[in-house]
Amino acid sequence: MEKFEKEGKWWLPHDRGNDLPGLLTFDPQNGGMLETIGRFKTDSFSGHHELLEKVELIHGSVRGSAFTLVGCQTKDYGDTYSPDYETLRYSVEYIYAGHHFMRYEDIQFRKLILGYTYLDNWAGIDGLQGGMSDHGYRTDLTGLFDIPTVQMRIKVQHQRMVDRWTRTEAKVRDVARIVLESDEKRPFLDFDELINFHIPNFLTLATLRMNFPRDIKGRVADNIGLIGVFFQIPSFTEETQPAYWTPILVHFDSVKHKLGNYLEQWVSRYEKLWAVYDLYFQTIFTRALKPKTEFLLFAQALEAYHRHSNKYKGEYLTKEEYEPTRELLVNAIPPNLKNPHKAKLEKMMEFGYQHSFRKRLKEIHDTYSAEYPGLMTALFDSRNDFSTAVNDTRNLLTHHEDSPDTKPLSEDDIPHYAFRLKLLLQLILLAEMSMTPEEISSILSECFYYKIFLDER
Repeated sequence: MEKFEKEGKWWLPHDRGNDLPGLLTFDPQNGGMLETIGRFKTDSFSGHHELLEKVELIHGSVRGSAFTLVGCQTKDYGDTYSPDYETLRYSVEYIYAGHHFMRYEDIQFRKLILGYTYLDNWAGIDGLQGGMSDHGYRTDLTGLFDIPTVQMRIKVQHQRMVDRWTRTEAKVRDVARIVLESDEKRPFLDFDELINFHIPNFLTLATLRMNFPRDIKGRVADNIGLIGVFFQIPSFTEETQPAYWTPILVHFDSVKHKLGNYLEQWVSRYEKLWAVYDLYFQTIFTRALKPKTEFLLFAQALEAYHRHSNKYKGEYLTKEEYEPTRELLVNAIPPNLKNPHKAKLEKMMEFGYQHSFRKRLKEIHDTYSAEYPGLMTALFDSRNDFSTAVNDTRNLLTHHEDSPDTKPLSEDDIPHYAFRLKLLLQLILLAEMSMTPEEISSILSECFYYKIFLDER
């Protein structure tokens, strides 16, 4: 989403005659801000202080273009020259450019057209690829497929932009867009999790770069033009690399034949594996993480994966089978031991039936070594080396405990091992989308990072 400033007139719905001059500004990191000269005639307050004045909807007109501002909250007063010329600043939650919605309940769409930071690169656009159709869409790259409540497709849009002043010059470019469609109109918030979380995370895994919504346009009816949608994305960062250079983990051509199935699995798996997703993506969306922090996040993600995946039991005994042993251990605690020390030991006994972190790591290694023996051998020398390195280093970094019996990684080795754990987690995330080992092996064989790493090994 690009920054902009729009000077215009602003008013409350059903109060067109009392419009105020003002300036609307937007940037993705900070969201929208409206500064008006004068105050709207409204009695809508939340709280006892006037600075908390809230306005649900504000209409605007900028050079004949309609705007609807939603969720406007007074931030502060600007300069006050007289009661009629005080300036107020409103934060704006959502900006809809191109239409006046009279009620909040009317803000519903049946189609949304989405651009993302590296979507063009992922879709493999490389120069102009064809002529224009009447509606600007050249061809479908995939068919329609189901995602909960909506249909989704990916299209290449052939854009023609005419110079507004001379009308004699034009620019033409191809861009990839994701189209979400529903049989009936739905509130924008129904699409929110898909637009701002699941799709950008999937693209982030695929492109190995942070993906954010770059532009969003929606359609409410055939007789109304496309409506631009703008809102704050706190973690938004500007593109720091040319899109044409970005290395790709999963190329679009490698998955387009089953993309619908993969995305459905991606969304549905999140319910159980949310901790794995969030820990992995934290290392990508958080800049300047230290290698030790990355290592800890990856180690925690592996433990969360073992605990929540259906592939692993995670127990030496059932809780019921372990209960007699737990009682014996608790009863063996010296009676003169005081709390909270006694309570801590009792709590430690409570989970004695569950696998240790070291055991969990060995089982993960066994699972993926069976399906990807060449890759796992390249990443880790053996299951014991892998489990020892991750377990002992995690314990050292977390508890600052070292002993002659442990073998944590050295300071110099931690960054290299963190990178290996990252590759393993990428492999796991692909496998959890129900990709076959053959499909994953084919995908990874084309990835720049895996090629370099395997060649070095």
